[in-house]
This record gives sequence, structure tokens and C-alpha cells, in this order.
Amino acid sequence: MKHQIVCAVKIRHRPRHDSVDFVSLLERTNQIIPVSTVLADKGYDSERNHVATEKLGILSIIPPRYADVPVYKTRGYHRKMLKRHGYDEITYHQRNKTETVFSVTKRTSGDSVTSRKIVTINRELMYRVIAYNCQRIVQNNLLVVVWFLQSRFEYFDIYTN
Repeated sequence: MKHQIVCAVKIRHRPRHDSVDFVSLLERTNQIIPVSTVLADKGYDSERNHVATEKLGILSIIPPRYADVPVYKTRGYHRKMLKRHGYDEITYHQRNKTETVFSVTKRTSGDSVTSRKIVTINRELMYRVIAYNCQRIVQNNLLVVVWFLQSRFEYFDIYTN
């Protein structure tokens, strides 16, 4: 979240809730970069998601879906604990950065897909994500890119002499 980089993507062509893909995307992201905290909105509040994050050693901050329901009527250990003890509101509001990523991607790449075939739709969407990530890397880590290029030129100079 600090650099607002997209680590894993799941493209669906039919309307379906994202909670189905939550665990698989979390596992894939955790393989790429270690995840310490997961922030999600109320739509992802299920005991299955809380248990999966605990198995991976990740703290999950997902607000309860029905805040007005008493704790004794809430199902699941993790969901009850979250209702009893609450969650860190300041950390949870970092989730707004996710919405920022969606907004920037739509503003820079457009919000409609021009392709017609499923294969080319997938490619177009993946290229948009790659372009967004490249843009963020250049904006945030310009010094790292310069260092990388300098190290390449030094390598080139060593073997040309």
C-alpha cells in the first residue's frame, strides 16, 4: 500500500462477488511480497477469509458486515473477536489507497475496454495494470531506476575494456 503497486489480478467476465477470489489472490500476493495486514471492506467479512488470513500469519482488518447485530448472534470466532475488541480505524482507512489505484487506472487508461474477444480483453486489462505499475515505479523509485541503469553501464564498461 505504501507504493500503491498492483501485485495480483483476477479478471472475471461475468458479474460475481470478489470474495470468492479473496483467498487465492491473497496467497499469490503473499508469495510475491510478504503481507502483514489485509484491509478489506464489509463485503469480505466472512469467517473463511479471517481463518485464511490467520493461517498465512496475516492480520485482517475487515469491519463486521452487520454492526448492529449483537455479538452472541454473530457466527465465527474471528468475527466475534473483531466485534468485541474493534479494529484500528487509522490503519483501516489506508484502504482508500486501493480506491485511488482504481481511479488512477480508469483516468489514465479509460474505463471501457475496446477489445471484443476474451483473450484480447484479458491482455488489454493486464497491459493496463502493467502500465500503471510502470508509471508508479517511475514516479516513486526514480533513483532506483537510475542506479539500475548506472550498474548496467558499469557492467558494460567492464566487458568492453
